[in-house]
This record gives sequence, structure tokens and C-alpha cells, in this order.
Amino acid sequence: SSGSSGFALLSFPPPSCINLSSLLPATPSISQAPETISRTRASTARFVCKAEGEPAPTIHWLKNGEAILSNGRVKVQSSGSLVINQIGLEDAGYYQCVAENSLGMACATAKLSVIVREGLPSAPKKVSAVSLSSTTVLVSWERPEYNSEQIIGFSLHYQRAVGRCYLPVQPSCVAGTRHEARVDVFPASVRQFQLV
Repeated sequence: SSGSSGFALLSFPPPSCINLSSLLPATPSISQAPETISRTRASTARFVCKAEGEPAPTIHWLKNGEAILSNGRVKVQSSGSLVINQIGLEDAGYYQCVAENSLGMACATAKLSVIVREGLPSAPKKVSAVSLSSTTVLVSWERPEYNSEQIIGFSLHYQRAVGRCYLPVQPSCVAGTRHEARVDVFPASVRQFQLV
């Protein structure tokens, strides 16, 4: 008898592909750099910084080359963003986002400018009154911190106590370039001064 031989056709699924490029070690690169911004005093500034790399890079921040530590007002978020609340003039400067892993580092820089709103000058600072004699008082002060260039003069108000009341005396006008004034007062009296 004659025998017969058969062949079976076997099919296999195609091999699955793995994207090895995402697993290969890579130095950090900045995928979203922080942007230079301008903010007014007492507002909030946010710098966004994102980075890629393998191993995943960690992000930290510098201001003018000095390390920034999170505190109640300045916070480095888990996403890598830097948030500054209640901005003051001292916050102006250059901020560097630094992404780092075991293979290297990358950085990007942005500038924060702090704007002082246009408007009325702030109050004079460190106003003091010193008696030079029984009838003369020297009132001194420092110029306002903000918008002082707009000042053309000061008004110095003087009140003297009469019993439980304070009676105003004719105010004195002082040139805006000055930082002190002599005031003639009533002897042996309690006084109040106000500089505006």
C-alpha cells in the first residue's frame, strides 16, 4: 500500500514591537521653557518649566544663580513650576530652571520684572520729631519708597493739646526736595505732627 504524507500550515502572530527609544538613557532637555514676565507688586508670578530625559530629570530653581528654597511665599510645585506670591521689588531678577539626571543637566532662564503701579506716592518714612528748645521742634523724614519723583512738596500739620482736645495750627508747606523742617510750637504743650 502506498502511504501519503501531509503538511500543516501553522500561522503565528507578528512579533510585538517595543519602542526602545523611550527607554534609552538620555540627558535632560527642556521641553517647555519658562517665559520672561512682568508683574505688579503684591501679585503672583508663575514660571512653568518642563523637561524630558531618561532617567526622568528632577527640576530645581535658581534666582540669579542662587538656589531657591520653598517657603510660605515662594513654592516649587511637584510639576516643576515655580510660584511666587505677594511679589515685592526684591523678587525681580533672573530665574533659572535646572533639569538634572544622572547623565547630565539642562537649563533655561527667564526674567521677572516687578512693576510699581503709577499713582500717588507712598507715605514718607521714618517721620520723627525732636525738641530743639521749648518753642522749636525739628521734624525729619525719609522720602517715600514709591513714586517719590512726583512729589513737589509736603504739608506739615501740627496740633497742640488743649485739655482733651487737639487744636490744629496753620500747616506748613515744605519743598519736596527737603527732608526736615523746623516748627515753632507753643511751650509746655503736648503736640501731634502729621506729614502728607
